Amino acid sequence: MTAWGFLGLREGDEDDKEWFEARAKIKNTLEIMGPATAPEVMRASYEEWQATREDMIARCSTCHAESYARRELEKGDALLREADLAKAKIIDIANMQFEEGLIDDKTRFSIYREATAHRFSAYMGGFHNSANYAWDEGYLELVSGIVAERDHLIVTKKLSVIRSKMGQIMPIGITALAVALVSIFLVLWVLIRNRKISKRKAAESVQDSN
Repeated sequence: MTAWGFLGLREGDEDDKEWFEARAKIKNTLEIMGPATAPEVMRASYEEWQATREDMIARCSTCHAESYARRELEKGDALLREADLAKAKIIDIANMQFEEGLIDDKTRFSIYREATAHRFSAYMGGFHNSANYAWDEGYLELVSGIVAERDHLIVTKKLSVIRSKMGQIMPIGITALAVALVSIFLVLWVLIRNRKISKRKAAESVQDSN
């Protein structure tokens, strides 16, 4: 059992407030999705994590220098921190889109799931020294996800504003069209009426002259 657990999450440790808040968002999302409710997937406290971490270092130190073991684990921690911050931003954007009615809950869940997969790649790749999973499949995909979701949010918000403005303009346009049609009808009616009157007067004038 590793210190970080299967999902790379832990409670406590508020020294790094930004990371602490990001982990809280990820934990909440994973609880909604389901994985965080499974056993042994995360450490219940910072103290539990620290105790298990020291045990890991002791085991590593039987073959490696302790300084090397600590440095390698800290390197993995640093990448996991960045991956957590990136995923938390994706969660924020997805929630914003959902709350504004721009996406449905199924789409939001899909965004959660994709971000979770890339975060997991970054986590596992970082601690196993796999550049492909740590960066290409992990962190870089998360950063690309932030850009993609941000751009999607911008586009959908712009479209929403345009539709709203069109909805406001259309009733005015329809009213103006109706007024124009009625005006044309009245003009035609007056012209036809005046023409009939003129014909009638001309006929009466002919009869009088006879």
